[in-house]
Amino acid sequence: MGGAFSSASRTVSQLQAAGSDTEKEAAVKALGELAGTGPGRREEIVKAGAVPLLVGLVQSGSLRAKELAAGALSHLALTPGNKTAIAEAGGIRAIVELMRNGVGESKGAAAAAVANLTSGCAANQTAVAKEGGISLLVQLMEDSLPQVQGWAAVALGNVVLQHKDNQTLAGKAGGIEVLVRLAKSSEACSGVEQAPPGSSAFPISCRRRAVEQPKGNLCPEKRKGWMVKTLSCLAYSHERNQQLLVMAGGVALLVNFVGSDPPQIKLEAAKALCNVLSGCTEAKASFSESGGELVLNKLAGDSKNGDIAAALFANVCSGPEDLCPSVIAAGGVRTLINLLASAGAKGQQYAATALCAMAERDQENKTLIVEAGAIRPLVQLTSKGTPHAAVWACKTLASLAEGNPGNKKLIDEAGGAGVIDRMNLLGNMTITGLESETPKPRES
Repeated sequence: MGGAFSSASRTVSQLQAAGSDTEKEAAVKALGELAGTGPGRREEIVKAGAVPLLVGLVQSGSLRAKELAAGALSHLALTPGNKTAIAEAGGIRAIVELMRNGVGESKGAAAAAVANLTSGCAANQTAVAKEGGISLLVQLMEDSLPQVQGWAAVALGNVVLQHKDNQTLAGKAGGIEVLVRLAKSSEACSGVEQAPPGSSAFPISCRRRAVEQPKGNLCPEKRKGWMVKTLSCLAYSHERNQQLLVMAGGVALLVNFVGSDPPQIKLEAAKALCNVLSGCTEAKASFSESGGELVLNKLAGDSKNGDIAAALFANVCSGPEDLCPSVIAAGGVRTLINLLASAGAKGQQYAATALCAMAERDQENKTLIVEAGAIRPLVQLTSKGTPHAAVWACKTLASLAEGNPGNKKLIDEAGGAGVIDRMNLLGNMTITGLESETPKPRES
C-alpha cells in the first residue's frame, strides 16, 4: 500500500506541477492509467488530492486533457466512496457540461464517467438529471461516433435505474424511441415480484445494475446488449414507458432478439420483455402478435434460460388479458411441466405460478393441465421445492381440485393427500418483495 500511495502522490504532484498543455495531458494520462489498476490505487489517488485537479481540467483543460480527465474520473468512480467526493468537487456539473459542449470522443468519455458516477448512487442520478444530463444522453445516443452512442446508452441505463423520476424524464425525452431505432439498426448490421391481494398470479420484473469501466472499445454486439439493458431499465415498473416501448415497436424487436440473437443478448432481451410484460396490456398483445409464445417455448428449451423463461410464462399468463389459449396452443403446458423439474428454484416457482394462472381461468385449462401430467411434479414440489415454490404448487393443486372431485382423487393418489388442507390453512397468502435474478456489478 505504501508503494501505491507513493505512485499516486507522485503522479498527482506531477499534474499539479505541469505547466504546458502537453505536460498536463501526459500527467493526467498517467493518472488515469494508474486509476485503472485497482480499487486500492483509486482510493490513494483521491486521498492525494487528484479530484479537484481533474474536475478543473474537465472544465478548462485542452480538448485532449478534458477527455483524459473525464476518463480518469470515470475510473475513480468505480470505487463507491469516490462517487460522492467527485460530486462534491463539482464533477457532475463539469462532466455534464462536457457532454453538452465537448467534441468527438470527449463526449463519450464524459458519458462513460456519468455511467460510473451514477451506478448505485441515487444522489448522483438525481444530480445528473438536475443538470439536464438525461436529454443530453438521449442526444448523444444518436451521435455519429459509435463509441459515443454506446457509452451514452450505458450511462442512460444507470441514470434511470430504479429511479422513477428519471425514467419519466428519459421517456419524455424520446429515449425509448431512439434506443429501439438504434437496436433495430444494429440488428441489420439489460426484479421485484408481487402478488396482488386475492390473486395467485403476479408480475415479475428484472432489475439490473450496470457498472462499466471505460477501457477499450464497445464492440457492436456489446453496444447492442447495453441498448437492450437500458430499455429494460426504462420499462422496469413504469407503465407509461412500457406503453412507449410498445408504440416504438420494441416488443416485436425484443421477441426477435430472444428468438435469434447470441446468448447474452437473448438473455437481456428476455429480461426486458419480462419487465415490459409485467403490467402493460398493450405489450402482451404485441408479444402475441409477434409470435412470442413459440419463441418462449424455444427459450425454455435451453436449460440456462429456464428461470427467465418461466418468469416470462408467469407474466404472459397472469393479469386480465387471457393469453393462456395461445400459450397452450404453442405447447406451453408441457413446457411448464418440464420446468417444474428442470428449472432453478425461482424458475420452479414461476412455472407453478403460470400453471396456477392457467388453472384459474377455466375448467378446460384444468383438464389440459392434468392430462399433460402436471399433478405428480406439483405434488413433489410441495415437499421438495423452496417455501415459495411449495406455496405456488399448493395453490395450483388447490385450483385444480376446486369443483373437480376427479382431480382431487388424482392428487391424493399422487401423494398429495393433505396438500389442499394445507392450502386452506394458508388462505389467501401472497408473496411479495421477492427479487428475480439479475446481473452482478462488474468491471469490464
